[in-house]
Amino acid sequence: FLSEVVQTVQRGIEAGEGEKWSKEKEEEDDDAHFLSEVVQTVQRGIEAGEGEKWSKDKVENTTLEINGLKFAFNKTFSDCLYGVVDAVVEYAEGRHAAPPTPASTSGSHTKATPPFQPQPTRSIKETRTQTLKLIENLQGVFQKLANSADIQLDLVQYIVSCATKYLVFSIGENTIPMVMKKLYDIDIITDEVILDWEQKATSRNDPIEQELLKKPLFQAFLEALKEDDEEEEEEEDED
Repeated sequence: FLSEVVQTVQRGIEAGEGEKWSKEKEEEDDDAHFLSEVVQTVQRGIEAGEGEKWSKDKVENTTLEINGLKFAFNKTFSDCLYGVVDAVVEYAEGRHAAPPTPASTSGSHTKATPPFQPQPTRSIKETRTQTLKLIENLQGVFQKLANSADIQLDLVQYIVSCATKYLVFSIGENTIPMVMKKLYDIDIITDEVILDWEQKATSRNDPIEQELLKKPLFQAFLEALKEDDEEEEEEEDED
């Protein structure tokens, strides 16, 4: 934690040595520090039990830590989810959240932070597979944070924005539709939220969103959701 604080401050000093920091700069550094803390919190949990679905206790403990950061930095649940997504994707890429710290001893065992990987070390296919697996493992964390339709909509929008942030999420890949489907299948986001996003995206004319809407895999997913909705409405009418 102290190492991260030192690095955050030093980056700010180097970017404008000799100048008084602006309010905007302080806010930017605050945002970066918050996201870094959330990423590290989640990745510690992943490293403690990679490959396993998180237990109820582990979900509770991690969300308590994240909520503490939320209040300490005056952030929203949506902000917290952005950090969880970053933690999942960067871990799936084979990266870690922070540079190594000196080894510390615990009993007869020596522990140290894994080596920092600034660039992805896994292929896109491997990263996508690992991302989907981690989302399922962290289902409880996502569900606790994505606790309203508005927050779920923010999560969907952030997933789409990752097209310009992570290579695995680029529109040329099918990662975004697969992640959306995974989030829907394990009850993190609802069909109403996804279809609401589609309606808004259609009218925004954002080039990335428009390209995504044309992807055959995404179109098939949206059509399946609409058909399910129609069937449910017919059943309700019959009742």
